[in-house]
Amino acid sequence: MLRIAQLEEIEQLLREASILIEAQRADEVGFPDLTESWVRRLEIILGNNRLSTSGRLAGLRGLLLASGNGTNSINVSFSGKVTRRKLRRAVAADVINKAINVVDSTIHADRTRINEASAIALRLVSQANHEHLLDGKMGNVEHSKYLYRLMSKQESMSEGISVLEGQLGKVDSLISIDRALSYLES
Repeated sequence: MLRIAQLEEIEQLLREASILIEAQRADEVGFPDLTESWVRRLEIILGNNRLSTSGRLAGLRGLLLASGNGTNSINVSFSGKVTRRKLRRAVAADVINKAINVVDSTIHADRTRINEASAIALRLVSQANHEHLLDGKMGNVEHSKYLYRLMSKQESMSEGISVLEGQLGKVDSLISIDRALSYLES
């Protein structure tokens, strides 16, 4: 199971795909190299988080590397002469799409779990506000820790805190409560 920070790191890297697509659109010469670097960073992050799909990304990166030698690993037709540059750019675009699909399917369950827990945290903070447990000092971590302990002791909220901890663990539960407090402030 991924922690909040790990999931956000992976999602940040996925958002960088738009930069790659802009490089492709601008017909930048380095587009395949940028793609290779991006896939490698994804591969490392997934490997550091002990996710086996890092191997699938390594395979995709290998396809991109092989395309530099003229190996056509995708089923696509080209207009005109097939050059290594055309082939490598086509494979790079295909690798981006496949990498996003692989990573997205890998993190989907964790994203769902964390989103559900965030909704629980928001309900708990709203309930704490309704029960006048918030004292206007929102926005600092010490207050979040205090509120978290206070909600844990409240009979009306202890079950929700237990569910939150069961889904996220204690540290990520505190992060969710802190974020819910920030949301409530805005």
